[in-house]
Amino acid sequence: MRIEYRYQYRSSDQPYPRGVPAGEVDPGWHVHEGLRGTDNQAILSVGPDAEG
Repeated sequence: MRIEYRYQYRSSDQPYPRGVPAGEVDPGWHVHEGLRGTDNQAILSVGPDAEG
């Protein structure tokens, strides 16, 4: 399965407008939303704030 991470913090995608590389996802971040993509892909919206 391929996982794509999208950054979300206070309604912004900065500093990761093109997604977050897996190695830069902080283990302390929260998952705000998960979506099923195509071809065995999962898309997770993540960020440091519990409320996104």
